[in-house]
Amino acid sequence: MDAVRKRLPFSGYSAAYALPSIIRCETNLYLAQFAFMKLLPAKYIIEQALARGTLTHGMKVLETSSGTFALGLAVVCRERGFQLEIFTDPVMEKGLENRLNSLGAEVFIITEKAKQGGYQRSRLDALHARMRQLGHSCFWPRQYETPDNPAAYKLFADQISGMMDADVTLVGSVGSGGSTCGTIERLRQKASGAR
Repeated sequence: MDAVRKRLPFSGYSAAYALPSIIRCETNLYLAQFAFMKLLPAKYIIEQALARGTLTHGMKVLETSSGTFALGLAVVCRERGFQLEIFTDPVMEKGLENRLNSLGAEVFIITEKAKQGGYQRSRLDALHARMRQLGHSCFWPRQYETPDNPAAYKLFADQISGMMDADVTLVGSVGSGGSTCGTIERLRQKASGAR
């Protein structure tokens, strides 16, 4: 078992499941199985904001998301005692909405599409209106803009390089780009041949 995963007992769900299980499929082929993909950046972004003082207790966390980043934030905010408000649209599955609610998140489903920018623009408009209402008592993680998103995956890259040589070929799907960009950047710091 990798030293990064050996920290038992874990302090909570996010500590236990932020990093993936590494499964050997065959010689020289490994699969990273995350419990759910965006828990790692959600945890890292919140921890960094707390360390910087841009998020303090009593503040609300606000984000626009229709998927797993919302779930990651809900887990971390529940563990840390923060209220979470998610701005989404009808594409969010009812099961995910129920999970978010059960973790204490408040979910706002934006049903009006902006003429330019569609649902994402409408979600951002609703989030900005809420931020104006709350003033300095809220924190917006900005999953698509913050350098903390790709930086979170340095932990995953260290897990990989701790198990095998960092000179690997990384294959991954891309959403925000945070996972693949952050992972390969760190692997290349350790082995320039990583691709």
